[in-house]
Order: sequence, then structure tokens, then C-alpha cells
Amino acid sequence: MSTTFVTCIFQLDNQILEIWLKSKLKSVFCVFPHMINELITHYPDCTFEPILTTYEKDKILPTNRNEEKDTIQHIWNGHQKVRCTYLCSQKNPFKTNYFVYMDFDACKLFRNSNTWQYLRTTYNNNHLYFPDNKIHIAGCFGPMDNNTEEYNDVNWRFCGSFFVASKESISEFNSLYDLYFDSFTKDKITWEVNFWAWLEFRGWKPNWYKADHSDSMVYAPDIHGYSIIKDKLDITYPHYIHLSPYFPMSAAYIFYNNQHFLNTRYVNYWIYPNGAYYFPDNENVIRTYNVQSKIELVPYKINDYNVVKYKNLKVTNTNVFSEDIEDIRLYVSQENKECRFIGSTLSYSNCDRIRMIEGKYDPETHSCSDFRVIIPPIDSWCEKNWAPIPLPTGEDGFIYSWNPFQIGKIVKNKNNSILEIIIEKEMDFSFKNMKGSTSFIPFNDNLIGLVHFSKEHSPRQYFHKLVVLDKKSFDILYYSETFCFLKESIEFCVGMCIIDDFFGFWISQMDRDPLFVKIRIKDILLKNI
Repeated sequence: MSTTFVTCIFQLDNQILEIWLKSKLKSVFCVFPHMINELITHYPDCTFEPILTTYEKDKILPTNRNEEKDTIQHIWNGHQKVRCTYLCSQKNPFKTNYFVYMDFDACKLFRNSNTWQYLRTTYNNNHLYFPDNKIHIAGCFGPMDNNTEEYNDVNWRFCGSFFVASKESISEFNSLYDLYFDSFTKDKITWEVNFWAWLEFRGWKPNWYKADHSDSMVYAPDIHGYSIIKDKLDITYPHYIHLSPYFPMSAAYIFYNNQHFLNTRYVNYWIYPNGAYYFPDNENVIRTYNVQSKIELVPYKINDYNVVKYKNLKVTNTNVFSEDIEDIRLYVSQENKECRFIGSTLSYSNCDRIRMIEGKYDPETHSCSDFRVIIPPIDSWCEKNWAPIPLPTGEDGFIYSWNPFQIGKIVKNKNNSILEIIIEKEMDFSFKNMKGSTSFIPFNDNLIGLVHFSKEHSPRQYFHKLVVLDKKSFDILYYSETFCFLKESIEFCVGMCIIDDFFGFWISQMDRDPLFVKIRIKDILLKNI
């Protein structure tokens, strides 16, 4: 297990302690020395450590405080969080790489019933995404400036109830207390979060992320557990035709009329290692070709290449930054058994915003027709990544979002086609930034598909999950650990298949260099579904 949870019990509540014990987290409970013997007697399997620091009673308290709650004892207690976490990291009873401090009564702030499960699944993972070895800590407001009151008003730059640290970063934090706490406080005492904000203002650089005093603070965005599955992959490097200055990237897959087909997107730009874009024509316009191929899966072979033609489709927007139809997904319609597509477009969107366009995809004539531009449920600037999914009614559905989990179907309203949301479910915060990747396809007696989220680094980094859904209720039955195929970089995938005991994926790297990769189902789904 990769993480130890540390909490300080300043006031014992047996009901809350039972919640902690039921969580099955590897936890260290820091308590005042006079409490330890009794607690060990009642909870012999728990790990207790003493809170050693005593407080000075003659300090001046903040002027603007809750006099009933913000006593000198309470404020001193807040400063013990760092010291206790540091001491636990030195003893490291569970031999872990990372340490989470969470207030003992933080569960009173939780709004989502799945939060304890999220804590287990994320922080139990042996792969935490910790790119720069800094403390991750949530907060409400922007950083302190020269006009910020340091002592008398509480500063919610940091929430104070939760942070995640490596052994090195908590040691650094504790050293800052040793170096600066006495000179900061002098004859005064103020909340721990004020001191932390003061440290940041003077050069301390934690990884801050926005949250409030709720369970949003435990969903630290940059430490999701993940693994790199490169060593488990069977990788095929397909040969693609050249359409200079266009480069092949992501490919959508469909099995239709007993044949295997791909739609490969070709783009006219090149992404540098730092994430910057190069356009050979110097026009800074994203241009796309869609190329259809007939393929064989075993052994893998691409047989032909045909640029897809659009029948009776007129450009509605000129002089735009993106042309044609992007990120096509393919699916077989339940309603009429046609092969169909859905993708994003600006040049055909009938408005000045990126919209989804859907239509018939004919692999035999290498053409698209019967186009419908779809009005989304909200008037967003950009629509992307709707994932086709079969509905139990025999209709065609599309996953619109993952938090909340929303599935819609396309209905006609006068002269327009709109996506009408017909299913909505609450999801835990781990799906907050998820987006559709592949169509959802039959898997045993359920449905399975790939989803992803990304992080804004240079270049952007993509992370993936496989999700298994009940085909009737659309309840999540299981999802895989978060993973990268080859590395933490731009990895995009819109095509997936199942070949005997393998999953197959068509991925692109840096929006070029497409690959076909296979992995044994048992190597990525650690549970039989």
C-alpha cells in the first residue's frame, strides 16, 4: 500500500472513530498522551502516537475569531497537524511512500456517499501521480499579497483539513515550522492556515488546487493512482499512406457486415515535445482528412486507404480555426442496422460554435451522408467526445457527460435534431473530469468502453480507465485502475475491440504515430465481470 493516513484526535468521538476503522485505511491516530492507554485497551489493533507539543497560554489571540470555538488550545491544535504527520513519516509503521493528513472529523464535511471508497481506491494504489514531489493541498482563495491581514482574520487560502505529502515534502514543511514559526508568531498566535499562507507568500511552493470545506478537498487532481501498461502490451506499428503535409493519428473501429473497418483521422499539424503546435502552411488552421480502410485483425493488416467523401454537406462557417469533421466514432445503429458516425465540427456546425454532427457512414462507398448537426443540452462553446452506447429500448444513445453521468438520445424538434438527456446518475468525484473515448461495446453480458481525463502540462497528459456498465441500468459494475498506454503524454484513443482474450486499442501519440495495441483482459481488468 502506498499511503499512510494520519489524523489528530483532539476530542474523541467514538462514532467517528468507528467510521475510520470501517474505512480500512492504514491509519495512525495521534492523541494526547493521557488518552493512549485507554484507547489501546479498547482498540488494540489500531496504531496510536502521542501529540507531544504543549502550547503557550500567554499568546495574543486573533481579534476576529469565534470566541467560543477559536480558543488558544484549538488554534494550537491546528499547528500540530504538520508535526504529527512528520513524526509518523519518520516512524513509517506501514512502510509507505506517501502520507495523507486528514482531520479526524472531516467526514462531517463529506457530501458524497462514495468518498470513503474513493479514498480507498485512490490512495491504496501503488502508483500515485506525484510529478514534482511537492505537498498537494486544497484551498478556497488566491494567494496572500501585501495587503492581506496575517493574524486577525482567518485566511482560507488553504482549507487546512487535508493534505498529501511524500516523506521529503512533509520533512520540508516541518523544517519551515522549525525555521519560521517563532519569528512569525512572536507574542501572537493565529490559525495554522494563516501561517501556511504566509510561508507560501515567502517562497514555499506547494501544489495548490481549488476546493472548499467539503469532500472536494480529498479529490486532489494531480495524485490519481495510475500505472503505465507498456510492458503488458503487444504493439503493432501499422504502415499508413502518406498524405503530406497530413499525418495519421487516431482511428475509430467498427465491425460491420462481417468485415473490419477503420476511420483514421489525418491532421496537418505537428506537436512539439513541449506541447507547441507547428503548421506547415503557416496558417494556424487545423485541417482534417478522414480516411477509411478495410483491415484484418489476426494477423493485423490494413488493406486499403480511401479518403472519405461527404454527400450533400455544405460548409456553413468559413475562415475558422478548425475545418472538417474531427474525432469520428463509429457505431452500428440499433434502429436501422446502418453503420453510422458521430464527430465534432466547426465548419459544418450551423453556428459559430463546435457542435456534434452525426450521419451514415458507408464503408463500401467510402462516404458519409444523412447528416444531422445536433443541438446539445446546454449552449456550450465546444462539444466533443460523445460516446455511442446502445440503449435497452433498441435506440441509439450517447454518453454526454460523466459527472453527472448523463446519457441522451437524438430526437427531432421541428427542423432541428437535439440531444435529449434520458438517463442521469450521480457519480463520485473521481469521474469529475472524465470524457468519452471509445464507443461502448458488448462485453460478456454487459457493456465496456474506454474513458479518459487529461492534465494541462507541457505537453498535455492523458490518463485512461476501462469502465464496465450494466447494459440495462447503466450502473457502473467495475472500472480499471487509471493507466497510460506508453507514457504520460498525449495519447488519444477512439477505437477499441475485443479479440478472444484480448482488448485491442487504436491509439495515437502526440496526435500522430498511430499504433494498434493489445493487452490480455485479465492483465487490465483485475476482476471477472
